[in-house]
Amino acid sequence: MLRPFLLSFFALIPLSAQLSSAEPPALDFAKSQAILKQYCQACHGGDSSLGGFNLDRYPDLESLHAAPEKWSAAAARLRDHDMPPRGVPGPEPEDRERLVEFLQTTLREAACAQGLFPARPSSAA
Repeated sequence: MLRPFLLSFFALIPLSAQLSSAEPPALDFAKSQAILKQYCQACHGGDSSLGGFNLDRYPDLESLHAAPEKWSAAAARLRDHDMPPRGVPGPEPEDRERLVEFLQTTLREAACAQGLFPARPSSAA
């Protein structure tokens, strides 16, 4: 009698692990833009381009791909909680993480599509 109970109990453990580790869907460009507009546009849009970074210069994915240095730096500053600065509202931790992941993945895919492999060491000696 105890055996069927234990079997069903152990059968549910992987299911509960899957449910607890379910991640929200990845961001796309439009959703990333919505987060950036909400939290970054006031200081980095329109006539304002603090730090030389103006979101209006990046209206589409291709423009993001064309400026990998700027966006890599932006992703690092978001990841490290340097942006938004203290005292300024920022995205929820989950949205921040998803935005950083989107930027890093997008930049990596664009670099690889161009034949660049950022993680591969140079063979030139």
